[in-house]
Amino acid sequence: MIAGRDTTSSALTWFMWLVSTHPEVERKIRDELNSIIPTKESNKWRMFQVDELRNLVYLHGALCEALRLYPPVPFQHKAPVQPVMLPSGHYVHPKMKILFSLYAMGRMDYIWARIRKNSSRRDG
Repeated sequence: MIAGRDTTSSALTWFMWLVSTHPEVERKIRDELNSIIPTKESNKWRMFQVDELRNLVYLHGALCEALRLYPPVPFQHKAPVQPVMLPSGHYVHPKMKILFSLYAMGRMDYIWARIRKNSSRRDG
């Protein structure tokens, strides 16, 4: 992972785009925020307390979903410290690098199909 402002701005840009193209998600996020913020403070800037943030479950899920679909760093690579045999049976030497796409993995049906099938429970 590369640290810096571009990864944060990329993640927030994709999140805002996804929310703006899914009005039902925007409504649920607004409803959740309105349930946390007292009515008399709704027009003021304020800092959330940690306990309040823990109650923003739908917002957290929406952010995680945006990161799954549009990861700020779409490719990652790893190299083992010592020789290793992968579950697939492939041998990986310490000087070898494994390159994988987080963008593609976020769309793999065999990883995410069960979650999509049960998404009606999450969406309430």
